[in-house]
Amino acid sequence: MMFQAVLSNRDHLEYGVATIPFPIPRDQYAHCMELLEALEIGDAVKADCMIAGIDSDRPIWD
Repeated sequence: MMFQAVLSNRDHLEYGVATIPFPIPRDQYAHCMELLEALEIGDAVKADCMIAGIDSDRPIWD
């Protein structure tokens, strides 16, 4: 894992957040998509989410 992004629905903050690892491991892909669907985000075209935070041990994200 290079980093984790904490994502939320920018129009419905009350939905909560999902923490997604990047790159997404193959065995976690379906679960990550379920998390995004629950927040009603993840559309390939529509700008429907916002980054609430980034967690990484790499200094470039600081």
